[in-house]
Amino acid sequence: MKVSKRQLRRIIKEERARLLSEQPISGEQAAQMQSDEEKRRMQSEADHIRSAMHDAALAADLEMEMKDVHTPEFIALWEPGF
Repeated sequence: MKVSKRQLRRIIKEERARLLSEQPISGEQAAQMQSDEEKRRMQSEADHIRSAMHDAALAADLEMEMKDVHTPEFIALWEPGF
């Protein structure tokens, strides 16, 4: 049976991928993966905090604008829970 160059390349690529996926990772690789995951988690938390601070700043700006433009009676009606 003849195997074309393209088929041979595909077979080699598949076998290489299979062998690499079966290899156990070293302790250094595991530590790096854990470190990378921790960095992603910390970045996600920082993004969440940054977003919450931005939302709070917008709410404070809106409240200040409301006090400058509207009467206290209107603001009392506008506040949530009324």
